[in-house]
Amino acid sequence: MRALVYLTPACLVVIVGCSAPLASPDDNAPKEEAVAPSKAEALYTQAVAARRREDLDAAIDLAEKALVEDPELVMCRVRLTEWLQEKGFPLSKSKRWDEAAPLFLRSAKLARTLKGQKDPFTDIPGILVTSVYNEACAYSMTGEKEKALASLEEALELGFLDREFAQPPSPKELFLSDPDLDSLREEKRFEELRAKYLPE
Repeated sequence: MRALVYLTPACLVVIVGCSAPLASPDDNAPKEEAVAPSKAEALYTQAVAARRREDLDAAIDLAEKALVEDPELVMCRVRLTEWLQEKGFPLSKSKRWDEAAPLFLRSAKLARTLKGQKDPFTDIPGILVTSVYNEACAYSMTGEKEKALASLEEALELGFLDREFAQPPSPKELFLSDPDLDSLREEKRFEELRAKYLPE
């Protein structure tokens, strides 16, 4: 299992206007009205605020509601992916896989919708590969070996072994010794993946 330890927190930008607006040549032009945020954007803003208050459950709930309103809200998908991982990680460490697994599966599903997205402040490829790897662990720990191997192969194809983590263990060490993958190590397909991605 790998925690998303390198991710940057979401931040809101508040634009503060000056008290006396500058004159412009177009002062007589018709004024454009400010566009109010959509319902989805408002819910996402509330979700970020909830997370800042350390209310992770409320943040997840609000983000899910925002995505019902607008499934294309990219940063909401990014943050929800992170928050689901964040909630699932301590549950997995406590071996509460019946609660952790659905969180990791939902996170990986969301992460896959981020393929090809770019953001200068967020490591989207890292979120994707970590989410898919943790999905493999969740499937392994709940006895779904074929799905676990498929997710593990996908994580390896996405470059899991090439990632650099802020703290140990390394991706290679995880692949070879993560106890969450122990149920897969005797499988022929696991050996094939090891031979392909870590040839001796």
